[in-house]
Amino acid sequence: MARCARPNGTRPNTKASAGWIRALRFGVCLPLVLGSLWTAAPAYAAAQPLHITLDAGHGGSEIGASYRFADGVVLEEKTLTLRVAVRVRQLLEQAGFLVTLTRSSDTPVNTAGLDLNGDGRVGLADELQARVDIANRAGSDLFVSICFNGSSDPAVSGTETFWNPNRSFSDRRKRLADLTQMNMVADLAAAGYKTHDRGARTDASLLGGDALFLLGPKSSIIARPSQTPAILGESLFLTNPADATALRDDRIVEAVARGYFDGVRAYTRSAASGAAASASVTTTAPGRPAAAAQTQKRWTVSAITYPDTPAGQRLAVRAMRSLSAGGLPATLRTVARTGSTPLSGYVVVTSGSFATRQSALARRAQVRQAGYGDAYVTAIAN
Repeated sequence: MARCARPNGTRPNTKASAGWIRALRFGVCLPLVLGSLWTAAPAYAAAQPLHITLDAGHGGSEIGASYRFADGVVLEEKTLTLRVAVRVRQLLEQAGFLVTLTRSSDTPVNTAGLDLNGDGRVGLADELQARVDIANRAGSDLFVSICFNGSSDPAVSGTETFWNPNRSFSDRRKRLADLTQMNMVADLAAAGYKTHDRGARTDASLLGGDALFLLGPKSSIIARPSQTPAILGESLFLTNPADATALRDDRIVEAVARGYFDGVRAYTRSAASGAAASASVTTTAPGRPAAAAQTQKRWTVSAITYPDTPAGQRLAVRAMRSLSAGGLPATLRTVARTGSTPLSGYVVVTSGSFATRQSALARRAQVRQAGYGDAYVTAIAN
C-alpha cells in the first residue's frame, strides 16, 4: 500500500499511522497526489509551450517516509521530493516547458492555515487542496506529484505510478502514468539499479475504490479537483533497505528526476502524434460496414529535436549524419505546424522504430552513449 504522508521513521507505528491511513483514503499522500534551442535538450517550446506543475511531497513538519542508516545518515522524503522536483524543473525548462512548483523550500503549501475545502476544519486535506489550487490557477497542462513510498513491511520495494480512472480525461492520465512508469524503471536501470516494476496503477486499486486527493473528482473532501491530467509517482520505497541505499547515490536520484522528465516528454510526443493520427479519415465502399481499425504499437527512439528553421535543419542533418556514421542509423522527421501543438514546427532526429519496448530502450542507451543524453522513447500507433 502506498504511503506519501506518514509519521517519521522507517517502520511507521500502526496506531500512530491510523490517521494518515484514513486521510490517504481521501487522497492524502501529501503531494502524493499529488536551453537553448541548440543544446542537447530537445526544444518543445512552440507559440504556446506546455505548462507543467510539479508537486514535491510533504514539507515543513511533514517529513513523510524516512530511513536511518547505521552510520547515522537519515534520508527524509520531504527533502528528496524537493530535490527531485527542482531538478525536473531544470530539465523541463531547458527543454522549453513552463514549470510551476507547489513549493520551492522546506515549508508546507497552506502556510496561512486556511480552511480551503470548506469543511470547517484545517488539516491535511487543506494542504492538499492548496497544491491542487496552485496547479489550477497556473492553467497547467499536466500535474505531476513527486513522492517516495513507505510501508510497515521493510521487504516491500519498487516503483509505481498512480492515476485516477474516473475523470473525463482519464485516458490521458493513464498514458502519462504508463510512460512515466516505463521511463522511470528504464532510467533507474540505466543508472545501475534494477527496481521492482510495480506498474502504473489506478488509485482505486490502491484504496478499494476511493480516490487520491490530488487525482480524484469533486467530493465532500475535494472542493476543487485538479483540472488537468495528473499522476502521482512513488519512485522507490524509503522504508526498504535496498531502495533507500540506492537513493544515497546521486546517480539514482538523477535517474528518478530523468524518469519524470522523460515521461512528460514522451507523453508530449505521443500526444502530438495522436492528434495527427486522429485527423486521418478511413473511407469504405458504399453499403459496406467499416472494418475496425487495426493499429499496432511501435516504439521510436528520438535523439534530439530542433526548430524547423534553416539553422535547425542544418543542425538536425549534422546530428543525423553523426549518429549514422557511428553505426546508429538515423532519419529526420518533420512535425508540421498545426497551431499550439507542443511539437509544431520542429525537426526530430530519430534512430530506429522497433516492435518491442525492450529493443527501443536498448537503442536509446546506445544513442545516449553516443552523446545524446536526452534521447527518449515514445510509443507510436501505425
